[in-house]
Amino acid sequence: MGDVVVNFRVHVSELLQDPVERLTQTIDAEIGLYAENEPDERIVVGHIQAHLFHIYGMIDQRYSFFDFYDCQSRHLSDSLDLIYDDEEQEFRECFLKKAGIDIGLVVEWHLNLTRMDIHTEHRGHRYGVRALSLFRTFVQRSGLVVTAKAHPEALEAPRSPPLAEVKKLRAYYASDRKLGFKHYGKPREGWLIANWST
Repeated sequence: MGDVVVNFRVHVSELLQDPVERLTQTIDAEIGLYAENEPDERIVVGHIQAHLFHIYGMIDQRYSFFDFYDCQSRHLSDSLDLIYDDEEQEFRECFLKKAGIDIGLVVEWHLNLTRMDIHTEHRGHRYGVRALSLFRTFVQRSGLVVTAKAHPEALEAPRSPPLAEVKKLRAYYASDRKLGFKHYGKPREGWLIANWST
């Protein structure tokens, strides 16, 4: 098995073109693999896309979450509803408890892993888990919580994947201790959460 390398591209979105805010970032990553016998040759085996929100800044400035989440996709809107009660204007207690957020830790950042693809011919070698471990090192910071969904692309697909596939993939990512993912919500929805605070 060769070395996994992840190349990141970050796009910072500004609200009302205000460079001070920097409240949202889109992170695209290409997962590459260096062959053991040919260290100069790298092949692309998958991709990661994530959205990073400075959620504390949004709450502090009283911005509407709609502009940041709902306007981008239903998937992002669902990820917010999973962790935050907009009517009560507070993080859901069940989420804080499940994620292991200690009293006194302020949730400042929300990262949603919007897409995680490993090309079919390269699956079964834990490249996805290894890439996400590198990804965690790249984004980890104080007050960071993470949401992810098994088969997130299913939201845009004409049909949902079989429940057995969702359960299997969700269990696969939750089995790695370094990632710290925990099952959350209904099995059919396939959600995972994690606390990636430093």
